[in-house]
Amino acid sequence: MALKSVLSVPPVVYVGKISYELYIWHYPVAILFMLAIGTDRLIDVGWYAIPASAVLAVLTHEALVKPAAKWKTKFS
Repeated sequence: MALKSVLSVPPVVYVGKISYELYIWHYPVAILFMLAIGTDRLIDVGWYAIPASAVLAVLTHEALVKPAAKWKTKFS
């Protein structure tokens, strides 16, 4: 029962909704930060890449995924 209540908290639900976008963005962002900083270690860019990936995931979800979902229901 406790797990269900934790997983139903709105911020956790939202992270679940943007999880695919996070998956898509995390690696390219990490690589770009690695190239910009000049390192070959992923751990060196994590503090920058994770928040940047999260921002891009939210923007992608709000600007592309949500409107596309509305189009799908309009044209179905």
